[in-house]
Amino acid sequence: MKKEIEGLFYSRVSGLYTDYVKVKEAIISAENLNPEKRVYIAPLNQLRSALDHILKASVAETKESIEYELVEAKSHINRAGYDAFEITATNLFPLIRSTLYLYTFFFLDLFPANIPNPNNNDTEPTRLTLRGNSIYHYRADG
Repeated sequence: MKKEIEGLFYSRVSGLYTDYVKVKEAIISAENLNPEKRVYIAPLNQLRSALDHILKASVAETKESIEYELVEAKSHINRAGYDAFEITATNLFPLIRSTLYLYTFFFLDLFPANIPNPNNNDTEPTRLTLRGNSIYHYRADG
């Protein structure tokens, strides 16, 4: 029975490795996008929690305990990835905003055409106009 539980543990843990590598790359990218090259605690905290569950699974005595702990570990690894992507978006926002600020007036067509125009509550295609910090909606045919 012990060998069966060990086999289950190792097969499940090896399945977490691919997710971990992707998350690690996302965390490194988020750190590299920050001009101050700061290390962010949120994704590392999630990875710490994942490691905690993996170690609990390593000493678990039942299949159910192993399954539970490794599902929890996978959940924490995924949350570390979400945190890293949130940090990436936060770090990219000033760059996007400064790039958009170069354009004083431009149009974006919204697709699909059934997006309602908030100004008149219809489903006509709208054109979104950005100027400075303001957003204006116009009918695409007007």
